[in-house]
Amino acid sequence: MTLHRTDIVAVALIGLAAGFLATQKNLISGLSGPATKPIAVVFRYSADDLKAQKEILTSKEVREYLESHCIKSGDDVMYRFLGTTDDVSKQPAIIQALFAKIEGQTGLALSNGTSSYEGPWPADSAALALLKKYGGP
Repeated sequence: MTLHRTDIVAVALIGLAAGFLATQKNLISGLSGPATKPIAVVFRYSADDLKAQKEILTSKEVREYLESHCIKSGDDVMYRFLGTTDDVSKQPAIIQALFAKIEGQTGLALSNGTSSYEGPWPADSAALALLKKYGGP
């Protein structure tokens, strides 16, 4: 197995992100219930995806879930909808790490600090279920 520079950078960013998650748990507010886990989420899309993913991108239910279940750092909530060519260099470390996990492709990456998902966009009806699998009800 050959490690490429992007692999090494992704591993370093994931390490930073794990540390970020650990230090941010005490800043999380508005979460309740024993099964709730704070998450960070990146939806990565291309211009071709916009039409196909419109329901997820514009879903009030998905946005409300993200606002109430994602890690908060001050006024910043740790979820992003980013294009494949967006510059993420000024984004928080967790967002950079998740973005790097789906480098070169479109998809979804999320983490709750103990488990993660990196893969294709879920079907419209499955998006919220996938988020709840990792972030709780």
